[in-house]
Formats: sequence, C-alpha cells, structure tokens
Amino acid sequence: LTHPRIRRSSQHIARRTTAMPLPARHRRGRRRFGATGAVAALAAAASSWGGRGGHRAWLRLNHSAGLRPKPPAPHQVAGGAARAAGSSAEGLGPVVEGSLPSDGASSALPRSVLRLAAVALGLTGGQKLRSARALSTDEKQVTALFEKITPGVVSISKEPPQAALGESSDRAASSMTGSGFVWDKDCVVTNFHVLQGTEAPFVTFVTKDKDGKDRRTTMDSVVIGIDPASDVAVLRVGAKSVESGQPLPPGLMVPLLRATSANLLVGQNVFAFGNPFGLEHSLSRGIISGVSRKMEGAGGRPINGVIQTDASINPGNSGGPLMNSDGKVIGINTAILTGSGTFAGVGLAIPIDTVAKNVESILAKGFVRRSILGIMFAPDVMSEELQLNGIMVMKVVPGGPAETAGVLSMRGGRLGDVVVSMDGKRVTSTDDVFGVLEKRNPGDVVKMTVQRPSKEADSDKYDEVELTLKLGAATLPA
Repeated sequence: LTHPRIRRSSQHIARRTTAMPLPARHRRGRRRFGATGAVAALAAAASSWGGRGGHRAWLRLNHSAGLRPKPPAPHQVAGGAARAAGSSAEGLGPVVEGSLPSDGASSALPRSVLRLAAVALGLTGGQKLRSARALSTDEKQVTALFEKITPGVVSISKEPPQAALGESSDRAASSMTGSGFVWDKDCVVTNFHVLQGTEAPFVTFVTKDKDGKDRRTTMDSVVIGIDPASDVAVLRVGAKSVESGQPLPPGLMVPLLRATSANLLVGQNVFAFGNPFGLEHSLSRGIISGVSRKMEGAGGRPINGVIQTDASINPGNSGGPLMNSDGKVIGINTAILTGSGTFAGVGLAIPIDTVAKNVESILAKGFVRRSILGIMFAPDVMSEELQLNGIMVMKVVPGGPAETAGVLSMRGGRLGDVVVSMDGKRVTSTDDVFGVLEKRNPGDVVKMTVQRPSKEADSDKYDEVELTLKLGAATLPA
C-alpha cells in the first residue's frame, strides 16, 4: 500500500467500517475477520440493506476511497453473503474469501466492489501491488541513472557525520561543507572552496547493504593537491597524510565515467548530483542553458568554457558532478548567480576537460603548472578609456619571459606596449590572453604582436612590433 491515495483510502475505510453501527450478526463477522471482516461486514450490510441502502453503502465505500464509479443496480447488491476476492488477471493476486453469518440469501457483490476492498486493505495474497502509475520510458531512464551514479557521489564534511547525527540532524547538515565524486580507486575530486581551509576533511559514502538499506561509511582523507585558479581540489581517501594510506573497504570506490565538455549543446539534458543544504544524495534535472561562459577564479584569473544550467544548484551542491544522459561527468557544480543567496535559475559548472587536465597534473606532480607571460597588464577599463586597440603592459617580471623577449612596460611617463594579438588571435582583454594561455603548456613558444608608442615625444603614432616568447611556468604546490 505504498501509493498515498490507496493508503489513505484503506485507512479511512478501516476506520469507517470499524466504527459503523451494524446488526449483531455483522458485528460478529467484523470481530472474526478483523480489518478484512470490516470491509466484508460493510459489504454484507450493503447487501442486507438492499435497495437504496445498498446504493448508499456502495457510494460510501467508493467515496471513502476517493473514487466515483457508476453505482450498481439494487439487485446487484442484494443478498446476505459477501466474498472478498482478488483477480490475478487484474494484478491483485489470488482469490481471498471470507464468509459471514447471513440471513440465508446468497449472492456475490459486483467485482468492482470486491476489487476495491482487496486493493484498499491489501488482500493480495502477499504479492506486491502494481505501481499505481507505470513509469514512462524517460522516468525509468532517470531513476536508473540515479541508482547508477549515487554510489560514486560523496559528501564532504569538517567532522564525522555519524557523531553529528548522534546529537541532531541539523548539526549533521551544518557539518557538511559540500559534495564530491569518485575519480579513481583512491581519490575524490571536489571544489577548492568546499574545503574551507580544512586539510583533512571527512568523506562519507552512501551505499546499499545486502537488504537494500542505505549504509553510510565515513573515511578520513587528506588533500593531496589544489588549484584555486580553477577551483579544484583532490582528496586521497583513507589517508591521514599524503605519504601514507590505509586499505579501503571492497567496492567502496565507484569511479564515475567522464565525457568531454568540448561538444556540449545548449538544450541537452543534464543532471546535478550533490547534497544541497546537507540533504544527502539529491538529484535535480535541467538543461544546458549556455556554454563558453566565463567565471572569475582565484587571483582574478578567469575560468573559461563554464557551463550554464537551469538544473537546481544550491549550497551543498558544490563539488558534485554534473552528468549527461549517458551517465558521464561533464562538469563540476560550482556556483550560482543569484541576488538572494539561493538558486535563481542560473547554475554554473566547471567543464570536465578543464578539471581533468588539472587533476591529472596534481596526481602526477602534486601541483598544477600554468603558462605565464611574466606581464602585469593594466585594467581593461584603462585600456578602453585610452581607446587602445589591445591591452596595455604596466609591468614586466624581471627575468621573466616577457622581459627576455623585449616587452616594454610603462616608464618615465610613457605608455607601455599594447598587446594586440597572440598566436595570430586578436586580444582585447586580459580574458582573451588567459584564454590563449590555457591552451598552452609551459615552454611553448608563442608569437605576440604589440603596438609600441613612437620614440618621437610629440608623435601619437604606434609602431607595430612582432615578438617571440617562450612561456614560463607558475606552480601551486599541494
């Protein structure tokens, strides 16, 4: 009796029939058969009352179940014996019979009455009822996706959730700082901002035991690498230090498959997994609302290719996976654009291609190596106010790639070089420059075109100069 409507109907029928005043011969049937006898007694009462009384009993029984079928004719409810039966053809299991003392007449109630009684009070011979409404193909796919992905989604907390649950569920929820997902046989990936400065967070898995019940397993973990610029962190599960670990329970780590984020399309379905507001293993559904968005990372360095979605993302979802319909990760839920602090229809996820590149670097080296020019650029607003064709160089790092290549900064009241293109691509903002650098590795050689103010003091002309730079490297150690 899992369907709410059937459950409410059965409870109401049982209360009404148990409390209904009946002749002594029908009360004996009620005592003898309990809840079954209550419905059977009502049926017998309807049959013995006959005529309009039978109609009233029939309508009352159906009204209690919230149904409005066509009532039977008076002769159909006449008689003094009731039989509650289920029909296997109707999916209600084998026949169940229960006779009552009667006045001698014998007749069967309409099958619809018997079917209603059987459904309402579970007279199904122990078999499960069919779902009140069959799942559509789309719903089956989503529920299957949830069952498949859930073991690979984890919650991240500053203290063991079991200890918090022993005191109050509110404290358990507040101890959760975000979500994450299983990357490989011993590592979990989440957002850098989820850690909130914690170097040894707790990771909680929710799996099924042999009886199909949820089982929570909380493990120690240690941060083995971070990349604030892309808001990514990697945790080693079952370890209290970067160097040492401990054996993990068999089957605990269920790595999620990864797709590419290079060919995403606006309008395709996506599914956000995580623990919003501490509610474990939640799923929200939406579409990709936009691609190639930009989001500011640590140090003002932009994150390119960010995925925009209308799938509900709230505090606690951060670090959880954004999945496609094939059950593969296409991004990490990271942020929302809102004026109220709660979801307002615009969620942002870091593309999995960016995440994978930086995670693999952390796993291999313990840090992320980024290409740098050794240049500090003027704010974009300044370049726009001066109506420059590109972005102006304010400073160059001594001994860096730009200084070595001959890039000139602002000096003695004179404007610095204005970068107008890199590798043949027009650049008009610092975001454009970082976009080029994200696709390059340290040590790569790039061509840069700059416009340099003329050496003549009273001239407004710019000389165009071609430079070749060998990119340097910036590292963020674990």
